[in-house]
Amino acid sequence: MAASLRTRSLDCATDATATYAAFLDAIAARDFERIGELATERLRAELRAMRSCAGFPALFGMWCESYPKSAQAVAVRCDGPVAVLDMRGEVDGGIVNARVVLVRVDGQWRVEKEYFRPPCVAEDRRSAVKVC
Repeated sequence: MAASLRTRSLDCATDATATYAAFLDAIAARDFERIGELATERLRAELRAMRSCAGFPALFGMWCESYPKSAQAVAVRCDGPVAVLDMRGEVDGGIVNARVVLVRVDGQWRVEKEYFRPPCVAEDRRSAVKVC
């Protein structure tokens, strides 16, 4: 029984992380349709609202550029139909940390919400800026 639970947990972690990697790949490719396929209905609605804005191509380009080209999972927690990934990636030379919530919909992981912490900055002892 414990091995079965461990296997399901590893499968969850692997599958959820792979889904988010595919989501980042779609963003890097600026593939709006694929991004939507990997998102929950709530996130798709937000994306459709963005698409209806004047100046969408520029807005979408800026949105895509704000994402890391790739990220590494630092921690993964699975609880039934919900997976929470703690991710770390690089944007514009700085490290960005994110918490990503995925939800299993019809047997597939979908990105529901992302919470980003700003990119880390180098420590400067004179101004007491701390490294994240």
